[in-house]
Amino acid sequence: MKKKGRKIERHVHEAIEKLYEDLSRLGDGLEEFGARKVDIVVAFSGGCDSMVLLDAIARYDSPVKGRVVAVYVNHHISPNSDKWAEFCREKAKSLRAEFIEKKVSVSRKGEGLEAAARLQRYKALNDVLQKENCLAIVTAHHLDDQIETFLIQWMRGAGPDGLASMPYLKQGSRLVRPFLNLKRSQLEAFAELHQMEWIEDESNADTHYLRNYLRLNVIPQLEKARRGFKAAAGRSVQLLSDSVSILKEIDEEDLQSCLLPTNDKVIQLDKFLALSEPRQARTFRLWMNRMDFPTLPKVRLNELIRQIKESEKKNFNLYQKGDRGIFVNFNLLTVEKVVPVGEEIYSQTFTWEGQAAIRFPGVEGILEIVENPSGFSESYLKALPLTFELAKRSNQKIKIHRLRPAKQLKVLYRERGIPLQERGLLPKIWRDGKLIYAAGVGEEVREKLYQDDKEKKYSFKWAKDPELF
Repeated sequence: MKKKGRKIERHVHEAIEKLYEDLSRLGDGLEEFGARKVDIVVAFSGGCDSMVLLDAIARYDSPVKGRVVAVYVNHHISPNSDKWAEFCREKAKSLRAEFIEKKVSVSRKGEGLEAAARLQRYKALNDVLQKENCLAIVTAHHLDDQIETFLIQWMRGAGPDGLASMPYLKQGSRLVRPFLNLKRSQLEAFAELHQMEWIEDESNADTHYLRNYLRLNVIPQLEKARRGFKAAAGRSVQLLSDSVSILKEIDEEDLQSCLLPTNDKVIQLDKFLALSEPRQARTFRLWMNRMDFPTLPKVRLNELIRQIKESEKKNFNLYQKGDRGIFVNFNLLTVEKVVPVGEEIYSQTFTWEGQAAIRFPGVEGILEIVENPSGFSESYLKALPLTFELAKRSNQKIKIHRLRPAKQLKVLYRERGIPLQERGLLPKIWRDGKLIYAAGVGEEVREKLYQDDKEKKYSFKWAKDPELF
């Protein structure tokens, strides 16, 4: 028993030692080993796993070890949650760790109670991470959690990224899981060895939750079927995780090869379509993620790629979420602000009194009025109020050449290669109910007839803010 206890203690100690070594190399202001203390946030529920984690960290002695902030996230789901908060506070105090209770509200709508609680939990932990200026969040997830997560993802039909389950170190969120190679039974043995007290959450026995069902009913049967199955399954997950890391490197190379050299947010479709179909799907998913769009199911993602390949349209809205859309614009795939079809989004009447330029409140751009011998006469522009309008509707006609017929704006936009998503952001000027100017297209020549040639003449010029497009 003593030999087994020493072995368990060694495994736990090695996990914490590796934790601090890895964190010291993260480089967030650490110029060299020991140049700055490593301050961490520990997710502390008071259960056996997190109790072992906090206790092991408290016992660990190192020159890089800094503040240890234990955070109990109170979801207010269990009637015992406030009592558990006080238990955690006292335990943290006895281990000389700082303690913070974060109270959150969990909605039971949407993805379900577990998912909503997890979302709020990590949001609370990240809030503390930022406020306390700590280097990382440390959780007590272990090998059993990893296997359960793999089975859940497998049952959901997840791809390699989902099946790789939980990484040891999640760089994007600075989340570290030092116990992923340790079994639940090892942590329980460590807790018993040190005569620890911990919380038993009554919900852990509720098999209505899939994770609990797998832990209590499925995994014991797998252990009976093959002895040592957990360690073997853990190795498989690690190998899968390694493969996913390689895939992500390839995804990044593919995406970079498809991006427009002058704009790293725009995809060149000829280069994108030259990739194999599986690589197209992974590249498109990565790009959507970079553009802050939600992760789509495989069927929906494949449908969007099919539309890119097969649509006869050269300029169309491929996908929209909120006021942002993904547009196919000839050989380009872009993300733009979406202007509702047929809606006037801005209109303001003004009187021109000779100003060289006018900026309209809330509009990103400047309307310039410049002297031009081919423009409108000064008296014509000053005689009546003018209306500045932004609207996506483009069925109005305008005649911009003396010897050619009037055409609909949408036809002229198309002839000039102006993308759909930009049209509603290009202004129009109206006078006495007549369209006299459309930015990007030109001026109505019929309104210039019979004007006094001796008068000064002026034309409109729209100077758009470049970051808007």
